Amino acid sequence: MGLRKQEAFSLVWIALAVCFVLGMAVQPKIVYDGSVNGLKAWWNIVFPSLLPFLLLLKY
Repeated sequence: MGLRKQEAFSLVWIALAVCFVLGMAVQPKIVYDGSVNGLKAWWNIVFPSLLPFLLLLKY
């Protein structure tokens, strides 16, 4: 009895999620620095460029 294709696909995604969580637990400083950089980029680049559209969307 072999694993069906969908079950194997699910197992791969579960393994990747576990590796991701373990990586975050092992290297918290890198994860924190990356999240701070991402938030800074969102606040300084994405939000200002979307602000006019968000303001016009209300009216």
